Amino acid sequence: MWSPDPLKTTRRAALFGAAALLAGCGFAPAYGTRGAGSHLLNRIRYQVPNTALGYRLRQSLRDSLGEGTDMVLDVNVTTGVLTSAETRSGEILRYTLPGTATFTLRDSAGGTITSGSVDAFTGYSASASIRAVETAQIDAEDRLARLLAERIITQLLVAAPAR
Repeated sequence: MWSPDPLKTTRRAALFGAAALLAGCGFAPAYGTRGAGSHLLNRIRYQVPNTALGYRLRQSLRDSLGEGTDMVLDVNVTTGVLTSAETRSGEILRYTLPGTATFTLRDSAGGTITSGSVDAFTGYSASASIRAVETAQIDAEDRLARLLAERIITQLLVAAPAR
């Protein structure tokens, strides 16, 4: 004789309850027609450092939010390179690439909408050939740019008014 699994029944009830609560509180997806993301999509011009990392950061932001002229996002980035693993003889095996991005979103009149700072880090191996290490560093910078962009976008979505 078949009997329902009480754990599955409890999970279903919790999921339906959570969905009902979200619907009742006015939840709207960030990129939905009334979400905070719709206020930002295709409306931002980016001012980033004139560096390879700045270029990658702009591309990541543009890929997610599009580009426009209604607002300006000014971003400054600081990075460094730290040794994170080395042998007893002093040979470096791994580097860590930390980064901080401070940003300010302004409207077309120059008034500040929001500002903040985000941090991220990534790493790369230094135990291969010089060319491989250079390629790994470039890849790590690309990952760092994407991480910083994602965190900036999250902060902008939190601060943006829903429509």
